[in-house]
Amino acid sequence: MSQSHFSKLFKRSTGLAPHQFILQERINRSKELLRQGNRKIVEIALGVGFENQAHFTTVFGTLWA
Repeated sequence: MSQSHFSKLFKRSTGLAPHQFILQERINRSKELLRQGNRKIVEIALGVGFENQAHFTTVFGTLWA
């Protein structure tokens, strides 16, 4: 299956492109961890798969708004 075909089927199934879906799942997990209140933001950002806190903060702000 080609990447393009997979992306179309994935979006049809989930309503989101694969990359958007992954970002949304990372943000959802980070919200759970933030509610626990016992970790630093940078630890959460790296723990859910972001390369740095700045990118996490940007994505979080975009998806949370």
